[in-house]
Amino acid sequence: MNVSEIMQTELRAISINKDQMISDALEIMDKQNTSVLIVVKEKGRLVGIVTERGIADRLGSSRAGKFKASSLHVSSIMDSVKSISPDSNVEKAAEIMYKEKITGIPVVENDNFCLLYTSPSPRDLSTYRMPSSA
Repeated sequence: MNVSEIMQTELRAISINKDQMISDALEIMDKQNTSVLIVVKEKGRLVGIVTERGIADRLGSSRAGKFKASSLHVSSIMDSVKSISPDSNVEKAAEIMYKEKITGIPVVENDNFCLLYTSPSPRDLSTYRMPSSA
């Protein structure tokens, strides 16, 4: 089964441009009641992901202690992210999410972000076996 067969297109992830300020990201997260933003550059091209926890971790570090959220660009704190295409197999998506320890993975088509595919249901994972830790 492909990701496109189970994607819920009405769900959307909120995005932010990599050149916007971290304070903008926090404001968007607050207004949209989310803790994750997809980071894009021109024309919706996916370049990373930023989370509320990631912002707190970085701004709270001793290295960034002197900086304010209004003085740093999102690109300075974003994390790189793996992505999948709508034609990707659900089991492959689950494997990537398991290995990367993430609960969602961006779906990208023609170099443009489509949506965030989140943790599949147990039914979707029924044919995927997690690697043994032996």
